[in-house]
Amino acid sequence: MYSEKIKDAQVTQFNSASETYLELRKGGCDAIINDRPVHAYYMATAKPDDVILLDGYISAESYGIVMNKNNTELQELVNRGFDKIKEDGTYQQIYDKWFKNNDEK
Repeated sequence: MYSEKIKDAQVTQFNSASETYLELRKGGCDAIINDRPVHAYYMATAKPDDVILLDGYISAESYGIVMNKNNTELQELVNRGFDKIKEDGTYQQIYDKWFKNNDEK
């Protein structure tokens, strides 16, 4: 599981995507990592004004991150992390090693 690689993360699994969004919106979690299409559907149908779907992908499997849009500190931290690994080539190295061949399937 991707989230297990995040240092000091407290990971909670839920029975449904709708439970995760309820938990996020009531402040019970900081962010949700799930399939990006699931997030996109939620954003399109629920039209929440208090959460944001971050740009970009965390893997070739099209995962995405949704978090409270008022938690700008966490948004900036995640975005800076992505920017840093893209700028220094780490993102491309990871992508080439683990995902590039999967794109051809």
